[in-house]
Amino acid sequence: MMNDGDYAQQRKLLTLDDSHLARATPSKHEDAEKLGATAQPTEKKPNKQIVKKEMSTTTSKLGKKYDRKQIEKLDKQFHSELRKMFRKSNCADCGKKHPNWATLKRGKFVCINCAQKLRADSSNRVKSCMGTYLWHPDEMEVMREGCKSS
Repeated sequence: MMNDGDYAQQRKLLTLDDSHLARATPSKHEDAEKLGATAQPTEKKPNKQIVKKEMSTTTSKLGKKYDRKQIEKLDKQFHSELRKMFRKSNCADCGKKHPNWATLKRGKFVCINCAQKLRADSSNRVKSCMGTYLWHPDEMEVMREGCKSS
């Protein structure tokens, strides 16, 4: 049991500590628990406002915007096509076999080491062909053109 001096001391400490959002009095739920009652949270009514959903878009490294759902549907097809293309080629910079990265600036395939070097140039758009990134139609067109010119 607290005597009046202890209560005054505790009250003083709580008042000093108000900047940290300490409560000097117990909440309604704490009072209900002390009395043995079960505190029931009030239910919120669902908001019946109609929310207009915006189309989810994704932007290619070349700057065009596309509907995300369409790009996700095309992703497997694009990666399959990319695998066929890069398995036939060597790194455009060092000549290693089976490069699995692409530089969209030139439309060529490069190995991971050369891709890291190309990232330093901000005008280069370097992308993995192994499924890490979503590929967009404009990016695929650049790679198709680059492979034709090889």
